[in-house]
Amino acid sequence: MTHDPSFPFAHLQMALILIQQERYAEARAALELSGTSAAAIAARAVLCSRAHDTAAAETIISHLATRGADYELAVVAAALRRNDLALESLERACMRRNVYASYAGVDPLLVSLHGHRFEESLRKVGLIAFQA
Repeated sequence: MTHDPSFPFAHLQMALILIQQERYAEARAALELSGTSAAAIAARAVLCSRAHDTAAAETIISHLATRGADYELAVVAAALRRNDLALESLERACMRRNVYASYAGVDPLLVSLHGHRFEESLRKVGLIAFQA
């Protein structure tokens, strides 16, 4: 499978799919071509956390925090099971109208957050308008 190296977003999306399929070696290769966006950096951290390299993922959390990459920070924090940080970051991303925040309810990288507090956070920022 080949992708245009000048289109890092395609490599990032492929890497995210491969991470969900637990095909980590292939995901790592795709991430090498995924660029330096906050989303690509977060995907690398998720891969680190899945490989039990929490120190590397924690370093990336610090980097994302300095960039103001709230949604990406939420994704990494969720991968590390730092749920309070993940929810706080997700709420900030929503308040700042991060484009990815509208996908929070269906993002597979945030599934570990699902539950009462996750839904309450989404309701607080208007991503869930009513209670079922």
